[in-house]
Amino acid sequence: MYYIVIDGVQHGFSFQWEEALIEAAQMDFQLNSPELNDGIQGTHDVQIMSFQEMMEADDVVMVI
Repeated sequence: MYYIVIDGVQHGFSFQWEEALIEAAQMDFQLNSPELNDGIQGTHDVQIMSFQEMMEADDVVMVI
C-alpha cells in the first residue's frame, strides 16, 4: 500500500505504485503549477510513502 502525503498529511492511498505515482503527480501539478494558481509557484510538499515509511514517520498525520 502506498500513501500520498501532502505537507505532512495523508490525502490518499493506492494499492499499486503506478496509481499512486499518477495521483501524486496530478496533485502536485494542481497545487504547485503556476498555470493553475494565478501565476504563483506553489510550495506544497507532495510525497509517496510506503506503509512501512508511514508507520516509522513521526511528522506525518495518517487519516483513518
